Amino acid sequence: MTEHLVVFTPSGKRARFAEGTTILDAARALGADLDSVCGGRGICGRCQIEVADGQFPKHGITSQATHLSGWNATEERYAGIRGELKPGRRLGCQAHVFGDVVIDVPAESQVHRQVVRKAADDRAITIAPVVTLHYVEVAEPDMHDPASDFHRLAVALVIPDTSPDAKDAYDKNIEAIAMRIAMNYEVDHHHARVYDVSAPHLARGYDLESHRLNGEKIVIEVKGRAGRGAVHLTDNEWPTAANVRDKYWLYVVVDCATEPRLYRVQDPIQLAFKTRQTFTINLGDIVAAAQTD
Repeated sequence: MTEHLVVFTPSGKRARFAEGTTILDAARALGADLDSVCGGRGICGRCQIEVADGQFPKHGITSQATHLSGWNATEERYAGIRGELKPGRRLGCQAHVFGDVVIDVPAESQVHRQVVRKAADDRAITIAPVVTLHYVEVAEPDMHDPASDFHRLAVALVIPDTSPDAKDAYDKNIEAIAMRIAMNYEVDHHHARVYDVSAPHLARGYDLESHRLNGEKIVIEVKGRAGRGAVHLTDNEWPTAANVRDKYWLYVVVDCATEPRLYRVQDPIQLAFKTRQTFTINLGDIVAAAQTD
């Protein structure tokens, strides 16, 4: 089988191929940068090449246009329809090797051709990343207020002002959300008349009195949490809970800052344990003992 040397420029890739191999197949075998999108059918015209004529001592060959197969009907048709074949150019998918040749691949026939811009534009680019870095100061951990790291971070993000006034305003808003949810529950589920008795001067030891349609009267202590955490009964609330017992309900609303959820516990004093000046109830115990509708 007769073989001929094919050299591609500007890549410099070269190898010997069997006589009759197309230039496009040779380029693909070597990984030379020669474009083609029509599958070698002579339609796209992207594989145009030029044959370098002359002696090339570096490669030890003489390259001539006659070392390729002659102009064929496919190239005639392409040139007649598209008129884009410059003098001396061939379609790589139609030109077959019949001698040693040096093939030059024009810039417009290269897949990864360089793009040289003649002018550079000075444009202002506004950088707006999705994620940005922020410095946040969170409250110190407190064993008497066992809030999670996430909760303390959420509070810091919602209340950038860490002054006592801002913290007090935030706490009141959370409590207001919890009170509204508790009152709405009593009205919606028991058609009750609900009275807010949470004013400090009343010192009732609970927040709501609910007079239900069936004649039952209960008292409700409402606790709201922006996230999740333990609940504390004050030195005014827990004695009342201990005295009233079954008529005393604890309504705990968690995740008030995101998606509030209500947990209702009857006679909560049975779950409480003493911590300094208050009685504490763990949220897990509240969830486990909560009444379901």
